[in-house]
Amino acid sequence: KKITTILCYPWAKSGSVYSTPATITTIAPYAFRVCMNLKKIVVNEGVTSIAERGFYNSYASSVILPATLQSIGMYGFGYCLYLSSITFAGKTEPFMAEYVFDTNIATKTVYLPNASNGFTAGNWGTGVTLRYGLLPADVHTVIFDSQGGSAIPNGLYFTGAIIPQPENPVLSGYNFAGWYKEKTLINQWNFGVNTMPDADLTLYARWLLTTSTNNISDSRYKIYSQAGTIIIEGLDYGDKFNINSVNGSL
Repeated sequence: KKITTILCYPWAKSGSVYSTPATITTIAPYAFRVCMNLKKIVVNEGVTSIAERGFYNSYASSVILPATLQSIGMYGFGYCLYLSSITFAGKTEPFMAEYVFDTNIATKTVYLPNASNGFTAGNWGTGVTLRYGLLPADVHTVIFDSQGGSAIPNGLYFTGAIIPQPENPVLSGYNFAGWYKEKTLINQWNFGVNTMPDADLTLYARWLLTTSTNNISDSRYKIYSQAGTIIIEGLDYGDKFNINSVNGSL
């Protein structure tokens, strides 16, 4: 069963950068209260609501909010005394209840990379500067290139952050076989180990043909698509077989 709500982040857990898992849609009340070690928090794409006091009295200095965010409850970021940088990926403001940023001491900059106007600085607290079309120096974009498969949303992450593994894309006639750092599909991305570099990143999907698209039953053979090329491993000279169709191109 998928976990869709963060109920309580361990307040004394080590680590200064955290990204919510890709399955999360809701931040519960007091979920990040008094998290002393967290300095940078990525609320991942897919989250639609931050409940009342979701980040109340958090020690975070920088937060990334997703384009999918629709609402922030009362005191959602209340008494976040060190919060100085907010990056919001959406084009229009989410609904904000009263006192969302009440009693924030730090002077805040709100970065709006995908918006050009229409935001109200006062909704984000006092002493706020809105920066349209810009990102902080330590925030970069991850692009998921599914190479013909279903679309996976891009995301914004801090340098050094762990990128949560998204749901697998789908492509008719193929099995998904992971994300790779290069279009040539040499080095696979390890979502539990690899971290966001200090630059934008593109990850490429690898696809393996399903057995239903060919009549190779011998276990010696392996057939798959790599960077637009059909590759067959295990062939000997004189071997013969028939491929009727590969995504309509053969």
